[in-house]
Amino acid sequence: MSKAKRRPAFFLRTKLLPPRSVSDYLPRPRLTSRLESNLSSPITLVAAEAGCGKTTLISEFLREQDTETVWYQLDHTDADPFAFLGYLTEGISGIRPGFGESVFSYLEESKDEFLKTPELGVDLLLNEIFEHFEQPFIVVLDDYHHIGTDTIVHRLVDRLLQYSSDILRLIVTTRDIPPLAIMKHRSRSSALVISRDDLLFTNQEVKDLFKESLGVELDEDEIEEYSERTQGWVTALQLVRQVAEQELDIGDDGERIDLHEILQKSEKDIFDYFAEEVLERESEETKEILLDLSLLDSMPLEICSRVFPDKRCASVLPELVQKNVFVTSVGEGESDEEYRMHPLFRDFLLRRLRSEIGREAIAKERLRIAEHFLGSNAWQKALPYLLDAEEFTNAAEVISEKGEELLDQGKITTFNIYTDRIPTESLKKFPRSLLHMAEAKRHQGEFEESKEILSLAVDSLEKEKDKTGQGEAIYSLASLARRQGDIEVAFEYLDRAETFVNQESETFMKCANTRGLCYAAQGDWAKSEQQFRLALELAESFSNDRFMRIAAHNLAIPTGFRGEFSEALRWLRRMFRDESKPLPQEAYGYLNVGRMHLYRGEFEDALQNLTKSLDLCRAYNMKPIRGEILEALGHYYRDTGEYQKAVEHFEGSRKAYDDAGVNRFRQEVEEEYAIYYQKRRDLNKAQALLEKLLEERQKLNYEFGIKRVELGLAEIKLEKGETKGLVKDLQLLLSYHKEHNFNYEEAQNSLLLARVLKNVGKRKEMFLHLQRALDLTARFDYEYWLKTQLQKNPEFFSDEDIMELLPVDLRELEPEPRHAVEVNVPDSGADALPIADLTVKLLGSVEIYRDKTTPFASDAWTTRRARDIFACIASNKNKRVEKDVLIDMFWAEDDLKAIEKNFHPTISHIRKALNSNQSFKQNFIVFRDGSYQLNPDFSYSIDTDIFENAIESARKAERKGDNQSYRKHAEEACSLYRGEFMSGVYDDWAEELRIYYAEQYSRIVSSLAELAFQDEDWQEAQKHARDVLRHDPYREDMHRIVMQALSSSGSVAAVQRHFDTLENLLEKELGVEPAPETVQKYRELTG
Repeated sequence: MSKAKRRPAFFLRTKLLPPRSVSDYLPRPRLTSRLESNLSSPITLVAAEAGCGKTTLISEFLREQDTETVWYQLDHTDADPFAFLGYLTEGISGIRPGFGESVFSYLEESKDEFLKTPELGVDLLLNEIFEHFEQPFIVVLDDYHHIGTDTIVHRLVDRLLQYSSDILRLIVTTRDIPPLAIMKHRSRSSALVISRDDLLFTNQEVKDLFKESLGVELDEDEIEEYSERTQGWVTALQLVRQVAEQELDIGDDGERIDLHEILQKSEKDIFDYFAEEVLERESEETKEILLDLSLLDSMPLEICSRVFPDKRCASVLPELVQKNVFVTSVGEGESDEEYRMHPLFRDFLLRRLRSEIGREAIAKERLRIAEHFLGSNAWQKALPYLLDAEEFTNAAEVISEKGEELLDQGKITTFNIYTDRIPTESLKKFPRSLLHMAEAKRHQGEFEESKEILSLAVDSLEKEKDKTGQGEAIYSLASLARRQGDIEVAFEYLDRAETFVNQESETFMKCANTRGLCYAAQGDWAKSEQQFRLALELAESFSNDRFMRIAAHNLAIPTGFRGEFSEALRWLRRMFRDESKPLPQEAYGYLNVGRMHLYRGEFEDALQNLTKSLDLCRAYNMKPIRGEILEALGHYYRDTGEYQKAVEHFEGSRKAYDDAGVNRFRQEVEEEYAIYYQKRRDLNKAQALLEKLLEERQKLNYEFGIKRVELGLAEIKLEKGETKGLVKDLQLLLSYHKEHNFNYEEAQNSLLLARVLKNVGKRKEMFLHLQRALDLTARFDYEYWLKTQLQKNPEFFSDEDIMELLPVDLRELEPEPRHAVEVNVPDSGADALPIADLTVKLLGSVEIYRDKTTPFASDAWTTRRARDIFACIASNKNKRVEKDVLIDMFWAEDDLKAIEKNFHPTISHIRKALNSNQSFKQNFIVFRDGSYQLNPDFSYSIDTDIFENAIESARKAERKGDNQSYRKHAEEACSLYRGEFMSGVYDDWAEELRIYYAEQYSRIVSSLAELAFQDEDWQEAQKHARDVLRHDPYREDMHRIVMQALSSSGSVAAVQRHFDTLENLLEKELGVEPAPETVQKYRELTG
């Protein structure tokens, strides 16, 4: 897909251009110094009503800064999250070419998902920001108030502030304080806001303004008068100044105005008075142009000239800018020049125009402007003018014809803004507009409202005799019914819909896909597959790439459930668009591909796809799917013999399901866990798990799941020798699996029934079911499953007649071990074992990795300082360190310029190092409230934390007098201590922690040595004592334990040698003799 196609379909480049510089701008160091000092904060708000100089202040301030800047001028259309994120991304790409490809691709491919979880789009943007930027840059959101309060755009901004505030600095100009999370805490936000009171001119600034612009030196009384009457309002002062300039130009003959009288009016009246003065002093031609242009929402020169061809816009507008008549410009040349009118001046001109020509004439003029845009197919520009002109019938017709385009662009909010202004009666005249409204509601998850609108649309379309439209509306009702689980109603709607549409239409294609999903919900895989194939054929005929991928993915559902794993894989692979830039929803595809490989025993491919799925899940915080991925990984580790990891992942899966509010009894984790216990030969535990699962699934009336559990319980009963009634139970299950074409379950069922029949002496029947299992294996390539059964049940397959039926290459397989596997399984109710997104080992040589099988590049840590800063943050108790503290720790000797140059690149190097050689980028370091910290969205395994937790658990056990538990936790702590903290790093902060952990380690190992000494476990006592002595060779209490242990083995000579070595050491290093207790112990042991 080309870059151009991924850009927003309707895009105004001038919205991303800053205002032109003001020639006579008065510097305001009082405010710019505040802006300067606040640049290190995540957000600066300049909040005041129109005419207070917000935009001018910021634009002129930024011209003096070296920091890269993105300027984004917002209007009401930017309340749409698609528009907002698209423009913001495009703006950033203006300072970083190539930026934004993944964001635009995501917005195009994932409209429903973005509306449901808009933070995912921001996370993609953040990943690109951290990849492209090492130094902070500024984003200005100008006129942020235009988007209103009821928009999810605020959630996008909150996410940006939460995770990128160290590299992206926001400056927001607005008339109101926005409902952002950072602004809800007054104590935190008070220093971030420059308010109207701050923007008002001081007496000194009033004096400077008149002196600099007019060369007039005001006396104290005049300054006091102007300040009191205008209250320092910049627009009033500009008006006073402008009128004064004009009076200077007309000389002594012109009529003078009484400023003292005027300045006693209200702000609005002051503005209107002076604006009237400014306007009246312009030529008639200029006045006409200004009045006409006030009708336009935006003023690109090209549009001004086309809409008003009899006016000299190209000549007059530049003159107005030059004269500062409340018109400014942006752009880089005549072809893209755009003018902006001061909002108060535009309001004044509209009121003046209304009084001169009347409301009806204004409405006609707006209709003329709308028709101009419609004539050039700029219907999105035309709609606001139609609505302002109250031409609701025309507006409804545009929505009917073009609304689908807005929805395809993901601009649901913009669509709703337009349709909310159109009366229902006008929309009914164009029933297809109702179709689009229902689709917008569906996108937003408002299913009941969508159904109501669709029912209204069906009636209206019937009156219009629009059969195709009726078919589309009824199809949409079917889709909603299916989503709500009402399958029979969905079928009724589909039958009706297909009577209205051509069998080669896109609506018929959608009907086929939804019908396939309905059949899948009923377990009718043959009909389901038939419908999905039909949908795919139609999608291919329309070259509908998106729907082709949907249909291909859906075709994997029936084939996978039927046990046709190779065919399912073939379909699943077709859903992936671009593996180098996967989209979040592709996590589900990678998960299902991984599952298929597991069933086939292709473990390397399974792990690769499951890892991709987990990386996407972590990168975009996709909580609903995390449980499924961990469950599949548990399956992988169990089948590859890594039982401890299997347990960790099954426990992690349970917790993830619970955290996401997903009913885990509808999932497979309990079944997979039961198989694990079977492998451990803990049949009672496996049986208890499945019986509990059966009880829960019966409550849910989950038929397929119930049958799977019953099959698992039958196998456990057979392994326990409980065969009574099993033949009948398995025959009933077999009938169910055959009826529903569950081939994989039928193969399992047939083999299990054969084993039972052999056990009860019914060999003839046994061979019939065994042959069926073997036939299904050959047909659907269940070779891996059959191999596991051969290894698991050697006593059954050792029968010579059975062996003859097997493929030749499977007859020599070695049986799997039958002994129990010892694994540390958490007690019921215990916390799940951690599944770490990042592992950090600091005790000994530093080790940091995300996946041990995929290490970071050897040069990932471009500087040791970057690695040490990360270690400092990770080892901190709260996993956060203030920015100023980091600077003091690591740049104490550097000057301010060096710090400014190197600090942010070093943080960037940390982020890049933690993504080195990894498939997906993840942001492990975030900046919040002035501190750098580990991102709480991820999980971590940090040896110092585990070490301290183990020591604390040991202390608790010690207080309870539980020596066994004490030893367990103390030995865990000892196993983690690979050496001194951050070996080879000698900075002060590391040295303090090194001493602390060494003391903790010495204390815990000493206690283990003493415990072993008390129990007369001389081997353990000597081992632990020597461990202490390796780190502290002067500990005579440990030397005494070693001598006692040596004596217990009957080696007096060894005791003698050890004492001599100690004596020499103390003399040489400390100049002392052994303590009396040590000498006495030595004499006791040597006689």
